[in-house]
Amino acid sequence: RKRLIKRDGMKMALLSRRSQSTVPPPPLLVHRREKRRKQEEARVPSPTKRNNNYPRELVPSSSSSSSSSFETITEEVVVFNEMTVHICRPKSENAVIEYYIEKKQLDADPYWAALWPSACALSAHLALMHSEDETTEPSDTSDSKFGGKTVCELGCGLGLVGLTLAKLGAKSVTLFDREPLCLECANASAKLNDVENIVKTEVLDWNAPADKNKLNSFDILVAADVLYEKHAVEPVSEFCSKFVKANGGRIFIADPPLRAPQNRELFKKIMVEEKQTTLVSEKRKIFACNEVLVLELTPS
Repeated sequence: RKRLIKRDGMKMALLSRRSQSTVPPPPLLVHRREKRRKQEEARVPSPTKRNNNYPRELVPSSSSSSSSSFETITEEVVVFNEMTVHICRPKSENAVIEYYIEKKQLDADPYWAALWPSACALSAHLALMHSEDETTEPSDTSDSKFGGKTVCELGCGLGLVGLTLAKLGAKSVTLFDREPLCLECANASAKLNDVENIVKTEVLDWNAPADKNKLNSFDILVAADVLYEKHAVEPVSEFCSKFVKANGGRIFIADPPLRAPQNRELFKKIMVEEKQTTLVSEKRKIFACNEVLVLELTPS
């Protein structure tokens, strides 16, 4: 009984990780029911088609000797018009939570296992930009906005945005995230989309100092759902300003308009006033009934 109580307490710590409220969380079952309801509302329903032709087990490479593994599914995400991206993800988010509990990794973030509207909206926005700018044959992407560009996605999660840009003709795409498990899914997705020679993954914690070898090395930086915690705003802005090229670099950030508007305003203030970047546009996008803000910035 004591082990069960301890296990439930650990699970509560993971499930309530994103909460910024000072009010104590509700009992475990109520909290999990509410969380599941919100996830179902937030998840993209109509543009996503599940494809079970790629069943597999994901065994974390860092613990290959462990019995822990995940059953994964593949979803075909309709990004824009007829453009689709195959995404490999855990079949059950609870399995990810159970894994983190088993490994006592209470600071881990299990929410990467879901496909969130911000990533879908940003992917659709970038695909639309590519479509509007396309002046050559579809097989030739050298003259497009993203053709031949070096791209990185910060806090990539399942990597939908980066994979979209890889399929739009990017020269190279680097997916950064602090969670090794999500990068294993992203690598599997890259193979499913035949872009494994373009896409690479790398563990990165934006609270750690930036790698000097990556300073000003990317043409484009993209990120979705990275401003939900106030303490993340400063390091995210630091990486955004340091990773993109000073001349011609572009930054795209997608964020839900109502979740943490104060964090987004702080991010814009830091980027414009301290990091010498220009806010090019701030557009509202609707994707599967979910409203998302897309910011575009460039170094001044």
